[in-house]
Amino acid sequence: MASIVELNNKAKEYLREIKEEYQDSLSEEKKRYIDELIQKDIILDSNILEKMITSREDIEGLIINQLFHYLINPSPSVKYNDAELTNFITLGLVDIYAIGFMKEREIGLEYYSNYYNNVLFMQDRLSFLPDKESQDRLVFMGNIDQIIENTSNSPEGFMKEYREAKEHQTEYELLIRSIASHFPIKDREESYFRSIMRLSVRVGKEEAISIIKKSIMELDPNNIDNRTPEEIIAFQRETIDTINSYLNKKVDTYK
Repeated sequence: MASIVELNNKAKEYLREIKEEYQDSLSEEKKRYIDELIQKDIILDSNILEKMITSREDIEGLIINQLFHYLINPSPSVKYNDAELTNFITLGLVDIYAIGFMKEREIGLEYYSNYYNNVLFMQDRLSFLPDKESQDRLVFMGNIDQIIENTSNSPEGFMKEYREAKEHQTEYELLIRSIASHFPIKDREESYFRSIMRLSVRVGKEEAISIIKKSIMELDPNNIDNRTPEEIIAFQRETIDTINSYLNKKVDTYK
């Protein structure tokens, strides 16, 4: 089990890597902040440290997530006096960057985001920007109003999608919820839903849908308890039709 000193030293190593990777997108103030953190003996929050030491969760994932929390903290909106909006956007961006950092290094493989709605929403928003450099600059230096203005065709469109995501009413989540609710293996519906949403965060919605389709078609109709082969075949056919209908539908009509 890692000690407090070892965990903090690991965090400092990651901070140096983050500073190097994003140096062109960090303000001078944030670069100085990173340098100041590295000089401290303890940089990880005490509650997080206790969780790392006592839990079975992915320690590297928890460390990296906290480090990006230090650096991704956009100022609240002037136009929209909504603390929930700021928090929703920030949590999504932090996990996007934390998971991306982990994937590049093939670490934190057991880390799963609990903010899949936030992440998927902000992944879609960031796709409005022309390149990764533009995304990085906006995320590390922009405020909430700038994020809203630059990641949609209109603030109204952004807020509409935000409300749907916050209320778990996006087209994608409703699709996955529908598939999971009809999943033919008893008592696995909710865990199947959560596993798909977490998978979607890590690999993206398009790749997740491909994996879902493949896994459904590989179900053995003759080897599932309490379901007849005919029921399984009907589930496979109806689910694939539902997915194809989703794929053929233009979801973001305001873009």
